[in-house]
Amino acid sequence: MKIVNQSFEVLTDITVIDFITRQLEMAGRVCYKSENPVTTKESAAQFVERIINNGHESVLEHGIISIKFITDRGVGNELVRHRHCAFSQESTHYIDYNKKYGELTFVRPEGFYRGRELNDAKRELTVEQIGKIYNVFQLIENEYKTMKNIGQYFSRSILPLGLKTELVMTTNIREWRHILRIRTSYACHPQMRALMLKVLAWFKENIPIVVSDIELREL
Repeated sequence: MKIVNQSFEVLTDITVIDFITRQLEMAGRVCYKSENPVTTKESAAQFVERIINNGHESVLEHGIISIKFITDRGVGNELVRHRHCAFSQESTHYIDYNKKYGELTFVRPEGFYRGRELNDAKRELTVEQIGKIYNVFQLIENEYKTMKNIGQYFSRSILPLGLKTELVMTTNIREWRHILRIRTSYACHPQMRALMLKVLAWFKENIPIVVSDIELREL
């Protein structure tokens, strides 16, 4: 049994990030017939800030970013519910973990739970509780290894939501804003929230203008 941390990797070339914001400006200015012959990083930032403040977020659909996630199947199942996205996900249909890896990989539980009330004290799993989860993972792996003759088509039925999955997600900046806003709220699942806070931090460092109005809350 292998345990890994959830993580993410931005697949969109960082060198084109400035071009993405400039493209947003070029597309948006068509609406107002205020095209500039030359767009710059500064003019793009000012224009994008204005359209967000004005609620004209359809312009943000002209910027596309792809992110590869390593997380558990539970978080993956929640991500693929989002609309206006393209997904490519590791398949339990085609992958026989017995043959390919000889073991199962699970994701380390992460994050705090605050509950749905703002005054609810934040709680995290204890070492004992995490140990119990790992014990169940081990039991599942032991049984999965005995199912070699069944094959992955049906043995996947016992795989838990804690199983590691890899997922590439591509969508436009407007949808990323929506995802980051709702998936970093205190009502969100702790595992999802812990992951998306890191993604939001990346946006704030690399494309701050498109998420300047989204709060980077504490974990």
